[in-house]
Amino acid sequence: MKQLFFMAFVTSIIVAACKTKKSTTTSADNINYDAQLTGIKDKFPDATIEELKTGNAVYSGACTRCHGKKDVTKYTDEKLIQVIENMSKKAKITEQEKQSLIKFAYGVRAVSASK
Repeated sequence: MKQLFFMAFVTSIIVAACKTKKSTTTSADNINYDAQLTGIKDKFPDATIEELKTGNAVYSGACTRCHGKKDVTKYTDEKLIQVIENMSKKAKITEQEKQSLIKFAYGVRAVSASK
């Protein structure tokens, strides 16, 4: 009986830990995609606003589901790419979603650097 209660307790903790966390950062409505696009055009000349929106959706969903919102401006380029590469496999996102996420993260960083 003790094992049953223990397993129920552990299961409830795991389920609670994996629930989507509330956002404490800027909402999607306040994101300036035009400024992001301008900021990343040198590095990603073919980037589109739709890709940035897709990247934001992946970030707001797959990434924050377990980790909450992280400040991508604190990562070096190399570390950011490494984290996205490693986590994209675990999050089971497509290659296109991964590329959109990278562009979105670079866009966030570009806008932050221009302030």
